[in-house]
Amino acid sequence: MGQTLREIYVGKFGFLDQSFDPKALFIRSTDVWRTIQSAEANLLGLYPPDSRPPGTIIDINVDPASVTDGYPNTDPCPRLAQLQKKIQTSAAWVQREAALSNVIKKIRYATRTTGVSYFDQVDRLADNLHCRVCTKLSLPCQADVCVSQDDTTQLFKVACSTVLPLFFH
Repeated sequence: MGQTLREIYVGKFGFLDQSFDPKALFIRSTDVWRTIQSAEANLLGLYPPDSRPPGTIIDINVDPASVTDGYPNTDPCPRLAQLQKKIQTSAAWVQREAALSNVIKKIRYATRTTGVSYFDQVDRLADNLHCRVCTKLSLPCQADVCVSQDDTTQLFKVACSTVLPLFFH
């Protein structure tokens, strides 16, 4: 992805310089290790080592979990916690969760997220699994339990219909 960004913003539009300039970019990530790694990987493609002075260190600014807004975070936003509780206790949510209980158990087991609140993870799991399907990566398995494309589709529909409305309320 970083190489594609380079082709567009450096090559096609000339928006960014050919060589890395730390004053031209502010790089930010959540405190989640995979987002930090994604930022590093993007930067490696956007500004490969031969496009920066030797020994250049690119800073990635990481917000503490208590204040980040890179993902739904109830710490700095009590209203989000209220809306989540409202959704979790709604008849529609309870009904969907009951209807998908076997799929949810399967996905949580295969992704090793059994100790994490389902509500807190549904959007992240759906996003991750949907991306795996779109890029033709294998879906998670643990022992003899594997997530199917149909499982992923069902979870994604739940995430889109019940979690996303939080951001448009």
